[in-house]
Amino acid sequence: MAFIRTVKTRSSSGQVHEYVRIVEAYFEAGQRKQRVLANLGNLVSLRKDIKQIVKGLLRVAGERPLFFKEDLQNERVQEYGLVYVVQKLWAYLELGEAISKSLKAQKVQLDYERWIKMMVTNKLSDPTSKLGILEWLKGVWWPDHGFAPQLFNESLAPEEQEKLLKKEVMKFYRALDHLLKMKKPLEKHLYLRLRDLFSLKVDLVFYDVTSSYFEGQGPVSLAKEGYSRDHEPGKKQVLIGLILCNSLPIGHEVFEGNRVDKKTLKEILAKLKEEFEIDRCILVGDRGLISKENLEELENQDFESILALRKRRSREVKKVLKEGAPIYCRTSEQLEYREVKKEDGLRYILCRNPE
Repeated sequence: MAFIRTVKTRSSSGQVHEYVRIVEAYFEAGQRKQRVLANLGNLVSLRKDIKQIVKGLLRVAGERPLFFKEDLQNERVQEYGLVYVVQKLWAYLELGEAISKSLKAQKVQLDYERWIKMMVTNKLSDPTSKLGILEWLKGVWWPDHGFAPQLFNESLAPEEQEKLLKKEVMKFYRALDHLLKMKKPLEKHLYLRLRDLFSLKVDLVFYDVTSSYFEGQGPVSLAKEGYSRDHEPGKKQVLIGLILCNSLPIGHEVFEGNRVDKKTLKEILAKLKEEFEIDRCILVGDRGLISKENLEELENQDFESILALRKRRSREVKKVLKEGAPIYCRTSEQLEYREVKKEDGLRYILCRNPE
């Protein structure tokens, strides 16, 4: 077998020179010996040509060409990590299969799942408009994006690129239309997958309401003026009711922007019963959900509840504060509490900050 060997020699002037040789090992009469196949020359002289010599030898031998790190150049850098994570989570949750099943039920042949996944990834990475996603895509590793290849051709004339952008961006809007139609089965699928993957024990459900406003008119049936949590009075908005279990979202509903929070609970309870088939659990909500009708509905649906009460302008709270011995249990320097039990089964937990 041949190998590279360096040999040092000393000249008459005392200088040390190092030479490179190709040497072959062999056995003769039971003894290991070496013979020189080729003298490549002085190592100092060879340094500038060594890479080309190696590449040439590989080429002559019919081997794959060798690349050195100095030969590599960065033409562009693309984000890969987040896309990979989303791809894995997508597979664990079996979202591709669920979306394809719903598209098939809608008799849709085009694969909109890839564009739905793309929009979700963009929201997690760098939220932008639908047109902005196409620009964002240039810096992201996404081999199977399904868009016209010339869309990313920088030499394309501006007017041609704009025309192509308007055409291609419609794939996102059509995907959203189909996504809306599969909302119920997709939420049910996600709930079941999350329950199985994380062994969710659905005995404590949190419900909260928020709002989101429009710069324009928004959908006629939903966009209304109402109480703005974003401090944008005069702008139309929608309410969003979010259901969580173990800090994981399992469902949501969108309501008219002028609806008050307490008027959303009845539909949410029906959703838990009918869509998620949750017969009994404890629902946790804030002050905005308190009303006589909601308490009756919770009881009728056989749901227990933990709801916050408003201290101010509440006769009920003022009355409870006067009941029982004012002895509080301390849980921390900032929190003390005491419990008041009523004959009808209601329990009040009164909290205060001693500081």
